[in-house]
Formats: sequence, structure tokens, C-alpha cells
Amino acid sequence: MSDGGYLTDPDSEYERLFNKNALIFESISAKKCLVLLGEPGLGKSFTMKSALEEAAIEAAAVDGVLFHKDLRSYGEESRLIREVFEAPEFLTWLEGTHNLYLFLDSFDEARMRIETLSSILDERLQKCPY
Repeated sequence: MSDGGYLTDPDSEYERLFNKNALIFESISAKKCLVLLGEPGLGKSFTMKSALEEAAIEAAAVDGVLFHKDLRSYGEESRLIREVFEAPEFLTWLEGTHNLYLFLDSFDEARMRIETLSSILDERLQKCPY
């Protein structure tokens, strides 16, 4: 950690010696499922915005679907399920063969308990065939 409490640049010459688990986003962004968590102010939303722009280009190139939801205003389970897991974009993906680029932003700002939100997401995503 730097003096400001942030990780130092994982690409720097010496950081690789001290923190072998620190990675730059580009080295993990191609994963099928990626969860980006961290303290407020670390740049998650900035990184998400950049990743969304790249995913939009990729989705268009491969006939995929980009589906983005900001979870900040979600305070009840039924609305989350209805607007994410019962949304046409999600249901069409389940029945089709195309890629779904699902982005759920502001997880830590949702108006429901983090434990509840993570349980719903885990339960629903575990049911997916992919």
C-alpha cells in the first residue's frame, strides 16, 4: 500500500515483488465472470464505464447483448429479480446462443443489505447454464 492507503501500480518494477496478487484490470477483463469489488473511491465506476464502452464494441461485433443495470436504487428483492433476471435481455440470452455482457454497477450503494443482494445474485447466477 502507498501512504494514501491505495495499492501501488501493479505494473511497477518493484510492486511485483511485494504484492504478487495485484493485477491490472486488462489482465483479468477477458474472464467469463468478473466481480470488481473494493473500497469507495478506488475507481471501480470509472473502470466499469471504460469496460462498458469496450464491451459495447465487442458485443456489436459478435452479435452479443450488452445489459447494464445500476443497482444504486434497488431496495427490494422482487424489483431486482424482475428488472435483471426476468428482463428480456436476460431471458433471450438464456434461450439463445449469443453472449450476454451483464454489468451490475453500484453494488455497494444498493438500498438493500449487501448480504441479501449477494445471496440473490449468487442464487440466480448459479441457475444459469453457462
